[in-house]
Amino acid sequence: MTAFAPEDLAKDLKDLDFSADPLPLQRSLGLIWNLESDSFGFQVSQEEKPFTKRGILSTVQSIYDPLGFVAPITIQAKVLIRELSSKEYDWDDPLPPDKQESWKLWRESLLELEKLHFKRRYVPMPLVSSQSRELCLFSDASTQAIAAVAYLRVTNDEDQCHVGFVMGKAKLAPHPAHTVPRLDRNGGHNLLRDSFSLRKLNPFIDEDGLLRIGGRLTNADLPRDERHPVILPKTHHIASLIVRHYHEDIFHQGRHFTEGAVRSAGVWIVGGKRLVSSVIYNCVTCKKLRGRLMEQKMAPLPADRLTSEPPFTHVGLDVFGPWSIVTRRTRGGSAESKRWAVLFTCMSTRATHIEVLESMSTSSFINALRRFFAIRGSSKQLCSDRGTNFIGACKELKFNISDPELTSFLDKQGCSWTFNSPHSSHMGGCWERLIGVARHILEGMLLRSDTKHLTHEVLTTLMAEVMAILNARPLISVSTDPDNPSILTPAMILTQKITPVTAPPGDFDHKDLHKSQWKQVQCLAESFWKRWRQEYLVTLQKCHKWTDDKPNIQVDDVVLMKDSQAKRNDWPIGLVVKTLPSKDNKVRK
Repeated sequence: MTAFAPEDLAKDLKDLDFSADPLPLQRSLGLIWNLESDSFGFQVSQEEKPFTKRGILSTVQSIYDPLGFVAPITIQAKVLIRELSSKEYDWDDPLPPDKQESWKLWRESLLELEKLHFKRRYVPMPLVSSQSRELCLFSDASTQAIAAVAYLRVTNDEDQCHVGFVMGKAKLAPHPAHTVPRLDRNGGHNLLRDSFSLRKLNPFIDEDGLLRIGGRLTNADLPRDERHPVILPKTHHIASLIVRHYHEDIFHQGRHFTEGAVRSAGVWIVGGKRLVSSVIYNCVTCKKLRGRLMEQKMAPLPADRLTSEPPFTHVGLDVFGPWSIVTRRTRGGSAESKRWAVLFTCMSTRATHIEVLESMSTSSFINALRRFFAIRGSSKQLCSDRGTNFIGACKELKFNISDPELTSFLDKQGCSWTFNSPHSSHMGGCWERLIGVARHILEGMLLRSDTKHLTHEVLTTLMAEVMAILNARPLISVSTDPDNPSILTPAMILTQKITPVTAPPGDFDHKDLHKSQWKQVQCLAESFWKRWRQEYLVTLQKCHKWTDDKPNIQVDDVVLMKDSQAKRNDWPIGLVVKTLPSKDNKVRK
């Protein structure tokens, strides 16, 4: 016992004197292990359970029997549960009298299990010194159950034979019932299922007692370890250590390279592909080299995306650019400077507004905000990225949300400004996507006009045309129905110009479209919001990615932080000190 570390010893064995103290009972794999007789036994719970289907199932599941010692006993209760399930008894319904009597008899018979003892050793002799070893399998079946059992038959040098129980299995016969001979074959198949992969390897035991592959390469001019590699199960700890060693030996290459290195070392792991994949998946170095970014199931859309409010009530914005423009021409040449653009998008209607930034100052950005508010009206909330897009532009433009001048201006407008999490541009996809579309439109305009030198006036005009094209884009798939020619676009609510249009049900009449201008505007607005609710919102229902639940990041987790400006080996390592769960308890920031 001194060969084991103290923390690895069972509590009852730490201070045990094997020569003087009585040997205690020890639990092992859910069974009672009597150290003195070196045998397994059972301890049955005396807790009374109600005479219901739930009580029967609870009692049956409380008997832990991984080797099938008492499978003939537990299968009787499983048959009773099937009979109750076929008659649609509820989980807590009392059992009928005849079933109660059967259940009482079976429940009382469990007390006899405490008298059963099974030797831990298969046979009372060393297996290495035996002359022959045979694994004998038997199976039987009835219309109610299928059973199989395995025994080990060992013969020594004096031709003395010893037989030991190995394992047993029993399960209910499938429904609809098959013929009994077919069920007999199924019983043997269930017991031999795990050994089919070994049969193809033609295994043998060498002089050292190791199980090796016989195979068909006996006459090959190869080292013995490659012709007859040692067989190991994938669940053995030694197999994991071997895979981990050779995975590190080849500098953390993939599964194909690792498996080849293990085979070349003379080891054949049954189910090795899955074990190698598991080792690579849990390898910290491989996660640092090739690990995927953390994902979480997509959250429900926020209320500002699903509420019918006036355009630009809730706004997302981002800065993009720059473009070089000609500011003045002289005899000696031309002077150039840069221009940026700030894109505002309505979170509900998806309408777009673009303003050009003329200079790198807080004043220039405030002027763009003032022009936006003057044209579109005040907003309740502004939202933008905190990471590489907007905050980076803010630093270059030399303004930030804590600037007193900017804060004062927003307070007067009754507007608040919120930022997304750092390095989370995917949280601003609502406006990132529109910026990509705006860039494509502008590139097409510049290519067609063949303009080499932009001016501020030309750039402003092009941005206005880009804005018009963005606002004319369809929000839903264009219908092929000739009776429904109108296309739902953001421009419908911004310009109130569309023909023809059907008046919504209510106090408005078709004649009002020709009589009262204010009723025409009201009718068009009602038509837009009706189609927006019925046709556009349903398109937001489907999740196109991030559809699976993932484990949440926990406090004190060590993470690798992506930095697009550095190589992967130089990405910084961080420690999670705080998480911000969403309403569904999923951590997304």
